[in-house]
Amino acid sequence: MLLRRTLRSLYPHATVRHGSSVAKPLSKIPYKHRAKAIQQAQEALTDYLHSVKTVPYTFAENISRYSIVSLSTVVSKVTFSASDFSKSLQKFFRYHPVNEFELFFESIGIDVNELDLVLPTGKFFLSEDRNVFNVACVLYEFGIPWNKLGILYKEEKTIFYKDPNELREIWKKYIEYGFTSSSLVGICLVFPRVLNGDSEVEAMVNDLKRVVVDFNLVNDVDGDVDTWIGLCRKIRLFYNLGCKKDGISEMIGRSKTILLEYSEEVFCVVGLLRHFGMDEQRLDIITEKYPYVFGKNRLANLPHVMRALRVNQWFFNNLKDGGLHLLKSYAVINSDEDHDKDFAESLVRIQSSRVTAHTLSKLQFLHSIGFGENGLSPKILNQHTKNLEKKVEFLCKEIEFSLDHLDVFPAYLCFDLEKRIRPRYRFHKWLMETGLCEKEYSLASIIATSERSFIARIYKIHPAAPKKYLEIFLSQDYDGCVEHILTSKFQTEMKQRHKGVQCDENVHPDRISSMLLESGGYNGVVYIGGVWVVVEHIFLLLLLFNLKMSNEDR
Repeated sequence: MLLRRTLRSLYPHATVRHGSSVAKPLSKIPYKHRAKAIQQAQEALTDYLHSVKTVPYTFAENISRYSIVSLSTVVSKVTFSASDFSKSLQKFFRYHPVNEFELFFESIGIDVNELDLVLPTGKFFLSEDRNVFNVACVLYEFGIPWNKLGILYKEEKTIFYKDPNELREIWKKYIEYGFTSSSLVGICLVFPRVLNGDSEVEAMVNDLKRVVVDFNLVNDVDGDVDTWIGLCRKIRLFYNLGCKKDGISEMIGRSKTILLEYSEEVFCVVGLLRHFGMDEQRLDIITEKYPYVFGKNRLANLPHVMRALRVNQWFFNNLKDGGLHLLKSYAVINSDEDHDKDFAESLVRIQSSRVTAHTLSKLQFLHSIGFGENGLSPKILNQHTKNLEKKVEFLCKEIEFSLDHLDVFPAYLCFDLEKRIRPRYRFHKWLMETGLCEKEYSLASIIATSERSFIARIYKIHPAAPKKYLEIFLSQDYDGCVEHILTSKFQTEMKQRHKGVQCDENVHPDRISSMLLESGGYNGVVYIGGVWVVVEHIFLLLLLFNLKMSNEDR
């Protein structure tokens, strides 16, 4: 793809994991109304769960906010009407039962493709199995984000069948150990088993207590939940490498800064082994034996890579014997070695060119609206930055689409705003407002259709529509768009290849149209005022004369 989908979706508080799954149920709703339709559906579902099902408002709102795919399926069953869709939704929820578990499980972060694996058999309403929902509410009260509760459910399902009061006691005990709420949330999401509170996890909890509390890591880390999640993932790396659950604190205690300074990015297998002291002869043997393991990999996969190479014990011994500084120094020194260099090399070429500032200003604009630093379209970059800004402004303010529509129709940025996008959109809007056209075409269909097909389409809507479009909506851009004046080089050839109609420049338009019909149709060339004009449609010719007469009257 030329453009990376880095823009947020139409729904700022939702995580849409399967865009295609959302688009299909909403296909009957015009694109420009979808964001509002989803918002109305979320409000209606929240009201239904809170007022009818007596679900506390905060939890009802969380379910509606994070269940976009399942909610879209429900919305597709309601006949859309821009004027009273909200009322239709409220009526639908009250008189048509919906699978509340499906909405609930998606909202806590279970992938929609995995819902069939977790949905309870023969149960439709949350009231039929209240314990799972009650546990989710308690975990949310602890500070665990609602849409991350699915991590706990998938990795440690037994948590959701515990007594909520038992969970409160476990949480209270851990807080008394000295953990902060944020650190405990990060620990629970990375090590869900700690919420079981059994003796098997006691050693792990003690290790984590020494690392986080005794080594004063609590004061070294900001109280951000995501930061703690990342830090706990790094700790988990050592467990996956084979470190005993009661010994990790001693090892990390020698250099706790490694948890704060190195990043969870990618590493080069050969580079890392060489950095840890593996000799070239052994490295060559391993490379030849396991070629499929080498290359670049995520740091989270480090334990699996070492096991696959059968060097996990060697690697762990290096760490245990004081090699933590090697991992730390490798992460710091080589943090950029695995980044994609293609884009950086392209930037170097741009910076060495004569138009550096001009090209980079376009790149900066694309970044500002959310596009990533991957392949870029030359057609887009060949435009002035101001033109791109105007097109985006027109898309957001007048058409009232979000920037997400550029994912669906990226070619929008390639069309001329004044000669194509603005006149066609406004004309289509006028057709809808006047009732001449009942079908609402997509933006891509309005803009990307060729001129000839577009004229033919609106002619079918109404015979006078093309004339209206060309006279009023496109008149300011008439020069060079409607007619094509042939140079003397091609005049003779066109006279021979086309059935032309010669006429004086003062002939009335009605007479012109009759002559065109008599000469074999709408297509051809017409001799007007000493030049030959290519005419693809009769209304183009009528416009030509009407504009000429208007100018002469002035």
